[in-house]
Amino acid sequence: MIATGRRIRLTVCAVLLAHAAIVVGGQQRQAVTFNEFAHLPAGIAYWKQGAFELYNVNPPLAKLVAALPAMAAQPALPRRPPHSPGVRGEWEYGLDFLRLNRGDYRSFFRLGRLAIAAFSVAAGWCVYRWSSQLFGDAGGLVSVLLWAFCPNVLASAQLVTPDAPAAALIVVASYLYWRWLAGPSWRRALLAGAALGAAELCKFSALILYPTWCGVWLAAQCWARRRAGAPSRAEAGGTSFVSGAAQLFCAFVMSALVINAGYAFSGFGKTLGELPFRSRMLANEAVRPVSRRDGPGGESLVRYETRDGNRFQGTLLGALPAPLPEQYLLGIDVERCDFENPPLPSYLRGALSKKGWWYFYVYALAIKLPVGTIALAALASGLAVLRPPYRAGFTAELALLCGPALILLAASVETSVAQSVRYVLPAFAPAFVAMGRLGRLFAPPAGAAELDAARPTASTRRRGSIAPRALVAGCLLGNVLSVGAVYPHFLAYFNELVGGPTQGPKHLLFSNFDWGQDLIYLKEWIADHPEARPLGVAYFHFVDPAIEGIEYHLPPTTPTPGWYAVSANFVYGMGFTAWDGHGLRKGVAEGAYAYFQHLTPAARAGPSIHIFHVTPADADRVRREIADNDGEARP
Repeated sequence: MIATGRRIRLTVCAVLLAHAAIVVGGQQRQAVTFNEFAHLPAGIAYWKQGAFELYNVNPPLAKLVAALPAMAAQPALPRRPPHSPGVRGEWEYGLDFLRLNRGDYRSFFRLGRLAIAAFSVAAGWCVYRWSSQLFGDAGGLVSVLLWAFCPNVLASAQLVTPDAPAAALIVVASYLYWRWLAGPSWRRALLAGAALGAAELCKFSALILYPTWCGVWLAAQCWARRRAGAPSRAEAGGTSFVSGAAQLFCAFVMSALVINAGYAFSGFGKTLGELPFRSRMLANEAVRPVSRRDGPGGESLVRYETRDGNRFQGTLLGALPAPLPEQYLLGIDVERCDFENPPLPSYLRGALSKKGWWYFYVYALAIKLPVGTIALAALASGLAVLRPPYRAGFTAELALLCGPALILLAASVETSVAQSVRYVLPAFAPAFVAMGRLGRLFAPPAGAAELDAARPTASTRRRGSIAPRALVAGCLLGNVLSVGAVYPHFLAYFNELVGGPTQGPKHLLFSNFDWGQDLIYLKEWIADHPEARPLGVAYFHFVDPAIEGIEYHLPPTTPTPGWYAVSANFVYGMGFTAWDGHGLRKGVAEGAYAYFQHLTPAARAGPSIHIFHVTPADADRVRREIADNDGEARP
């Protein structure tokens, strides 16, 4: 048994090394993506200029860590922009950073991405540790395989964004919290609190852990009293309850200290009434985006204004010093502004909406998770419900499943940002840990053999267990093959149920498929196809394709003969702005390039950039089809 455990641990190390190799290899082939180009410069600005107001819609930890290896290469840094409440200045700052470092900018991002890969590997090890302690070494191996070969995890681990670090630190914090629940002590409480603070420094979605931890602890207390059969609170261990409550409170205090340390205690102690909130939730007035304009470099800037200031002014809460940094609280406010006035619409199956859909994430997970993972989730759920030996215990199950369930629920309720699977990525790791119960099929838990032996059909059950073992092994192998088939294009992964990446944009867009990651592939395709001149390019990004030396013009908005490379977001109807090939950004209305849906791509530069060769006959045909469709649409 010891030898078997050692072999499994060696296998886990090999799996995590393979995961790191896949991530790092893919990082070299991804262009700087839509949000990423602003994250890394903001992180460097935090270190060099203390500019925590940049990109404060996400806390700073992931950006700070990613900036460290990038700073070793000594990039040039733009002047710190003047801070104006209600203005998202990170986009302009990111563009200035790219202009100043035009020749080397991609190398800075590659260095920064290495730090994000480290977060993902650490998360994989935590997934293994937690699962193996609940379900044995075989369960830990199942869980780490699910994490290491999940295309959504691999996609986020390739990029300088807070998604993979947040998922990693949330699972670490949840694991340490579970250990505290299993054996409360002051040391464990403070460790869990420190990890909780680190998670809060990555994404605001980690705030859901505070009510989750309180609820799970209270439920665990009630369960323990019920099992003990105590007639009163005192006889059930009132001292233990008080001690546990005190430890949990101190864990939360520790998390607040870590959050403040992450901001270098900047703005700590300001009263809530002083802060210039702009969101409807915190400003207590209707908020509207009063201007959407192009900045000096063509970047889109949004100003939020309100007729009033702050809902806490003149109240007792407004006079109290805030226990958290100023920019942390203002970042929550900016995020609320984005929820109330989404900068981009949600997209689902050809429809664009500012309101979104409550079922978006359920649908998205059904087509963005590997088929093997979905099958194993169903099998694990069935075993948990029907076979008590495959359960981890009441408290452990609560600690595992409440967090993912609430993350998915919160994202589904906030329908205005029903946009990306990455928003629910923190739910993946605890869910994969829970699926580690499938490892007990290979090493039955103590008591399971005796339970089956007492039944007349025990031998039949033992022979029958071969089928679920084969299913688990087959699904895990299928995941590896499915991921290998799309390497390194994990952002554009869609499972076989919908036909893979080529059919993906018919279902989901933006960071689920097209985040500007394929510009390098477009550059290579152009070099291999000199006949495609002149080339029209409509690239869905803040970044000008000219930074890669691409010569182009903006495609016309009516079918016209020629060669065109168009981002899938534009092809399937999204609007934004695009560079025109002459150093200017121009607005692209929703549906402006949807006429390309009437054409079959001649090629693709990566999955997300569709390349069309429009002949005169094609242009005439598409114009007729559009005219016919318009005629049918009229009453």
